Amino acid sequence: MDCREIEMSALKPEIGDVWENKYDGSLCHIISVKKDEVTYFCKKDMEIWISSIPHFWILGWCELVGKSKAGIEDLFKTEE
Repeated sequence: MDCREIEMSALKPEIGDVWENKYDGSLCHIISVKKDEVTYFCKKDMEIWISSIPHFWILGWCELVGKSKAGIEDLFKTEE
């Protein structure tokens, strides 16, 4: 990821971004972006959940970590 991509994602969440909640340390992987809301799955310790929130929440409470190395579709791949 180059500097321009980080700057764009830091201004507007994008699919594949990983954000860290500054208050509880949870990691959030963006899986959907709509006009005013993002959907993500989040992990903290052994707990995982999915939620949708307004863009301003991510921008105000979280810091961009970077782009994920894997997509959600990778979770459903199996060995042959």
